Amino acid sequence: MTTIDAKMHVLGIEPIYDDFRPLRREKLIELERTLGARIPASYKAFLQQFGCSYTPGRVVCVRSIAQPPSEVTSGNTLELGVFLGAGEKTHDLLRTMALNGDRLPPRGLPFANDPSGNLFLLRCENPEEVYFWSHMHDEEGETFDRHGSSLTLVATSFEDFVARLEVCG
Repeated sequence: MTTIDAKMHVLGIEPIYDDFRPLRREKLIELERTLGARIPASYKAFLQQFGCSYTPGRVVCVRSIAQPPSEVTSGNTLELGVFLGAGEKTHDLLRTMALNGDRLPPRGLPFANDPSGNLFLLRCENPEEVYFWSHMHDEEGETFDRHGSSLTLVATSFEDFVARLEVCG
């Protein structure tokens, strides 16, 4: 069992539908082509095992490296909604990319959301980092290196993001 698997077990992750819904291989290739970047192996493995998942009956938060906007949280924790995958509507990673792609920073992969529809983005370039994207503060032309208040650095990698997850309520 990997560290990520163990953490998901502790958090009580379950599929949103009857089973987990990973993206098929051809969809992963299409997604990388759309992003113009390779998806980090750790996230690919996670997506293939836990696509379209959540933690029913538990509030799970991530402790952010940087302070998120005060309208989103009063501290440095951000609530996790669901992990995206090959789901339906708001749970579908490809649909989320299509709906928000022109508003997101280049090579930013939405992999999860919060209960308000904000997104957690994996930066698919060096350095591989995780950001919180607040749709209320969306600014045109933002990049990971030049951004306003819509992007908050959460973790230094996908593995670090998972390590920062905890039951908070």
